[in-house]
Amino acid sequence: MEFLTTYGWAILIIVIVLAALAWLGVFNVTNKVSESCSIQPELRCDPVRVVVSDNYGPVRLQTLRITNYFPERILVGGIMCRTGAKGPVGSTVGDYKAPGAGVISIGPGSTAELVTTFGTVDWGVSCYSGDQDPAVPDVALEASAGDLLTTKIYIGYIKESDSNPDMQVRLASGIAVSRVEGVS
Repeated sequence: MEFLTTYGWAILIIVIVLAALAWLGVFNVTNKVSESCSIQPELRCDPVRVVVSDNYGPVRLQTLRITNYFPERILVGGIMCRTGAKGPVGSTVGDYKAPGAGVISIGPGSTAELVTTFGTVDWGVSCYSGDQDPAVPDVALEASAGDLLTTKIYIGYIKESDSNPDMQVRLASGIAVSRVEGVS
């Protein structure tokens, strides 16, 4: 009993300080997670920007900047944002090199903004939940403003030297961690 009366006040102060720190969010690690985007070594992506309309709803990838570190020019023909592990398939080199194919050409060491080309200028590219399955319609990924979101980014590209028109498009995949922003 003498121990509690002698040191009880110190233990009480420590408990109060820890409670105050917990209330202030000092121990909440999700506030400390930095936004990032990682992809294969020959490409670099800056942290992405994902948004939702009116603070909740379908998530859209609004900003994606890619830098080409290949020794040759690449042609990017599409991007996809989803939470699943399976990316898109089916496009060929011939699809990307066809006249009017809508590809973005990125030279060695150059950077390009991809979303404004493949999505709408204001809203970007829709993000989907789960894996891509041709037999099942895509389900929009939904989140609230402020949520920390981890998505897979898939970039379909070919190298300028790819000449076989029947060859499958190369697919770069990366992981983006970003906080969802609400826009109106």
